[in-house]
Formats: sequence, C-alpha cells, structure tokens
Amino acid sequence: MKMIVETKGLSKIYGSRQVVQDVDLKVPEGCVYGLMGPNGAGKSTTMKIMLGLIKSSDGRVFINGKEMNEKNRLTVLHETGSLIESPSYYGHLTGRENLKIFRL
Repeated sequence: MKMIVETKGLSKIYGSRQVVQDVDLKVPEGCVYGLMGPNGAGKSTTMKIMLGLIKSSDGRVFINGKEMNEKNRLTVLHETGSLIESPSYYGHLTGRENLKIFRL
C-alpha cells in the first residue's frame, strides 16, 4: 500500500521545551486522518512541520513519496491540501463525524 504521508522520528524543540517527540506516522493513500488531542499537544506544530511551514528539530517528512525539503517544498505543496486550526470542529459531533465532514 502506498503511503501518501509519512514521518520518521519527527521532533520539534522550542528552547528547552519539547513539543513534538519522535513522531512516526504513516497515512495510506485514500485515507483521511486527523490529529486529535488537548491544547498544547503538538498537533498544529506537527502539521506545520509536515507542510514545511516550520523546520523540525529532527526527523524526516515524505509527502506522496517525496521527501519534503527547502528545494521541493513548493512543488510538493501544489499537490497538497490541509486544514490547520480552522475551521474549528463542531462540538456536538464526534471526532469521526467531524472528519467525515472534511473528507469530501
């Protein structure tokens, strides 16, 4: 099965604070994934690293089989869509129901 998104050992440190630690993620082609967790868990930071909006402290990101780097970031992003922090979730729906709304 082809992985459309993959991270290996993804980490981010701000000063002395580790906000993302060794994230290994594999998202198969055709799947919809969402990151869920409390405020400050590193969800937005992880997404921003995967999109090349901020640099990781360690680790690698692959989008559609291509390693994300400064040279190919714009090319990779032209083939990528994302929602970070907005729009908000619908509080009266479950996490699964919220993800179903955005998969279309």
